[in-house]
Amino acid sequence: MKLLKILISIVLLIWNANTTRTFAQRATKNDIDSLKHRYSPIINGVWVARDYVNSIKKTKSPIKSAHTLDGYAALHIKTNNLLDSIEVGASLNNHEGTLFTLFFIKGCCGKGLKTNIPDYDDEKNFYEIGYEQENGVIELILYHYDKNSLLLDSKKFTKIANRPQDEDLDWGIQVITNKSILDGKYIVQDKYNNKTLITFNSNGIVVGHPQFKTFYIFTDYLGAYKPTIEQICFNIYSKKEKTYGFKIKGDTIYLYDLTGSEENRNLKAGKLAYILTKQPTR
Repeated sequence: MKLLKILISIVLLIWNANTTRTFAQRATKNDIDSLKHRYSPIINGVWVARDYVNSIKKTKSPIKSAHTLDGYAALHIKTNNLLDSIEVGASLNNHEGTLFTLFFIKGCCGKGLKTNIPDYDDEKNFYEIGYEQENGVIELILYHYDKNSLLLDSKKFTKIANRPQDEDLDWGIQVITNKSILDGKYIVQDKYNNKTLITFNSNGIVVGHPQFKTFYIFTDYLGAYKPTIEQICFNIYSKKEKTYGFKIKGDTIYLYDLTGSEENRNLKAGKLAYILTKQPTR
């Protein structure tokens, strides 16, 4: 498997180099510099599929919103190193990371910039990246064209941040999920009726709890099995890691011990462990 990955990487590097030379032959330096100046400050940043952003805000359910993360789910674009092309990090299906090249070369219909994103169903099809602005809000757009430059489909992305605070390509997805579900001050009540005021921030940090220091809401539901209970993990990747199921009712979040397992497809809520009550902002 490791050898296969190395071979694939070599093939992609050769293909990228050949593609860069082909595009560069069709564009002058002035053209490229002009497009850099126009696009760089706009496309820079962390972008998440707009359908997911809208869905998670409405449903507050990663399970119900998971279908909106099919295909290209998030993009990390860094334009601070202004070469004639840049590498873009992308989250595919919110499950795996990939890279593609974005060229500062005008696309087929004047709407965007060329990329080397492949269409594995038809190698003659191609993708480009552009943007639209409406009422002062800019959305990134991934255009998908056929060999005759006819638009097959497009996907819009919402800007989450100017730059990621984490190299994981799902960082933007986690941030918008945290903001939509668990962000701000809460009174946490345990099973012994002890109450603590704590703060959750959108970058996954917990402040004020004696045990929980970080939190991670599960968002990756690519597989065929989707549990009926949402999940949140505290202190992930540590010896004190603990995962709970959760349900939301109004401004209150109920955390449950979990029974069963995803492997056996019988994961469900057990005993109530904590009650989190949202506190009003001042």
